[in-house]
Amino acid sequence: MWTDKLEQLHACEAGVIQAKTSATLAESFGKSVRGDYMLYLAATFATDKKDVVRAACAVAELVDPKSPAVGAVRSWLKGQCALPLPSSAKTQAAHAVLAYARSVEKGELAPAHATDVGIETVRELVKGGADRAAAHLQCVAIVRAGVTVTEG
Repeated sequence: MWTDKLEQLHACEAGVIQAKTSATLAESFGKSVRGDYMLYLAATFATDKKDVVRAACAVAELVDPKSPAVGAVRSWLKGQCALPLPSSAKTQAAHAVLAYARSVEKGELAPAHATDVGIETVRELVKGGADRAAAHLQCVAIVRAGVTVTEG
């Protein structure tokens, strides 16, 4: 079953339980309402990990639309520069994007770093007055629109 991979990666128990309510990855990806969970699924099952980095950038930009660190990651995606140092990140969400991009650059499967982008973005949006559920749905919409996942 597709959820076996989540268990092998030691995904959070709540995420595995939620995943097991869906017969397929596509069903779970289509009905999730949590941004952090969507980023975990995307990082684990995406056909192109750089699509997940792009989605993570867009999620982090919900908090800081002009983040120099996120802008540099976008330039790295285009092959225009090296990844910046983590100290260039002004928000936790941008820092998480850098961590995830570095793991992709090294060829590592690091869904926890992608999850952190969702967690930190939602946290920062809620701190700024946003509704938690609405903040998650913003993240979900970005990931769903930009990432293709497959069980294979």
